[in-house]
Amino acid sequence: MSKYRIKSLTTIGEIDLAKRAIFKTYSHELGPRVRGGAPAQRLASSFDSLETTTFLSVHLDDTMVGAARILGSNEEVALATGTCHGLELELKFDLGSVFTPGMVALEITNLCVVDEHQRTEAKSWLYKGIYAEAQRRGAHVLLGGGNCRTDARQDAALMHRFAHHIGKASRDHEVVPWTASPAPEVPQRPFYTPQQRLKALEGDWRGIHWPHTLRSFTHDMGAVVLGVPGYDQDYGVFSMPMMATIEGVPSETLARFSAMETA
Repeated sequence: MSKYRIKSLTTIGEIDLAKRAIFKTYSHELGPRVRGGAPAQRLASSFDSLETTTFLSVHLDDTMVGAARILGSNEEVALATGTCHGLELELKFDLGSVFTPGMVALEITNLCVVDEHQRTEAKSWLYKGIYAEAQRRGAHVLLGGGNCRTDARQDAALMHRFAHHIGKASRDHEVVPWTASPAPEVPQRPFYTPQQRLKALEGDWRGIHWPHTLRSFTHDMGAVVLGVPGYDQDYGVFSMPMMATIEGVPSETLARFSAMETA
């Protein structure tokens, strides 16, 4: 019987397969500058080779069907960038108010599942692996830039308002991007219809929903929105700063992780 399994990648070949899967998943969103700079069909970053970076993959039998990259605090990067932990998200958002002395933070990046496994347990297995890695490192929080799946500023702003409406916005933080990167004047990827936007402005939230990229992090890992989204020029979409605490991962999720081990 076929079964999913999670794996921490250690060899160059394994990590290369993960990078290829990540590129394939996000290629339709990448801006022309990034696509043009990746002729080998891999996303490359200077964070990839750091000792504090971990790549995870989820497999069905021998086939990789999903991957994620986890960044840990790095003193060298923090010193070079003037940030607290040297995480990628800190280069995009002012997270200074989020961190407390002694806090161990990890950042989830490039989490992806191939299209044919989107509606399976594959993403749950990735979250299970991320949770285990967080426990192994003694992490307190998981950070991430949630993909808003839109380049429309008004739709990203609506998603932020919706977070407050459904109680998924942080009560303690309201972080902002370091710079207001210009989004397209004419969006190519609207997420909501004009009718949905109008209803939301009138306080009618019926029919409003989030993209699954935001829903899964809040539902499965208990994440909250830390502040307003920022436009990511590399990916051509808005990114929502989010954080989950390890002690705040829902009990239902932990029970599912345990059940997955014995299934």
